[in-house]
Amino acid sequence: MDALYIDIFLSDLDRALNHPIPQPLVPHTSYKMWAESYYSFRESPQARASVKWHVKYLHGIQTHFDEAQWPRVEKRSAFDPTGKAYGKGALHSFSVPQIAALRKSHPLISPAIIIKAALALLNTHYTGHDHAVFASVQAGRTQWPFMPASFGKHVGLGLFDEATDVAGPLMQSVTNLIKILPDEPVLDMLHRLQTDQEALTLHAHAPWPAIEETLDKTQRNRFNTGLLGSHRGLTKKIFSTQVFNWIPGMGAQGGGLKEEFINFRKLTAVTRSQIGLLVRAGIGGPAGDTVILFIRGDGLTDGQMEEVAQKMEVLVRSLTRIDNWNAPISRCMLHEDVVLQESL
Repeated sequence: MDALYIDIFLSDLDRALNHPIPQPLVPHTSYKMWAESYYSFRESPQARASVKWHVKYLHGIQTHFDEAQWPRVEKRSAFDPTGKAYGKGALHSFSVPQIAALRKSHPLISPAIIIKAALALLNTHYTGHDHAVFASVQAGRTQWPFMPASFGKHVGLGLFDEATDVAGPLMQSVTNLIKILPDEPVLDMLHRLQTDQEALTLHAHAPWPAIEETLDKTQRNRFNTGLLGSHRGLTKKIFSTQVFNWIPGMGAQGGGLKEEFINFRKLTAVTRSQIGLLVRAGIGGPAGDTVILFIRGDGLTDGQMEEVAQKMEVLVRSLTRIDNWNAPISRCMLHEDVVLQESL
């Protein structure tokens, strides 16, 4: 399940439990229809165009991932259904008033991109490499996969306009390959990442195997797991190393503003993400400038995840400072003395 589908399911459950008069459930768009659409169009011209975009964007990733992989997880333990073996992770929130000023002057830059840029800089801080490589999660609900232009919104068919109400998990994962250019102005980097993000959203449904196989073909490699130079299995390896997940409703949820269900309470949840580092982020607060980070993973200790959260705060503050907007990105890159000073 993905988060949006869980919300649909729990809302239906709440309605069904509404005693003494149970409420009729509102029908949702069939997941079977979505899945069959994906299967039928996965080799269509639209799907091939999405694969082509990813292949161009990810050129050279095999070389970079060897140096950019962080954190490294050598061996994973068996699943613990109690959740006691996984630690508590790190939950960190902080107010950044400069975000409002940045968004007012540059409305095309979304808060998610600011956090993603901070994560990219954090990666290069730890690895010393000039590229950051990590996966990010896409809701996959802004459009149906690989729909021909004749099914576009302007036609007015309605059903295929968006996939918000599909009763099933549509979450997609995409790979980010971000080059850090020390002399690039901060605003230029943010705009570059925003442009890439819009394309990642548009092409989120591109099949992983097709991307990996096409990357091999462009470099004349054999498509076989374990062979030197092959991209087969690389996407899964990236996803199990580090994931960035922007959650639009997380700010309200973290601040206690999100409505609870009427007829039941969620007591606990046990998750074991086989991911070295999972960064969930959102924004909220009365002024809409409170960043919330929830960091988990099996590649770092709780103490190390707390350190990651604190360094992320330093980076976000640095990226949003007005006097840094036109400064080179090198001014925002982490140095231990700067981290110490900002944390005091």
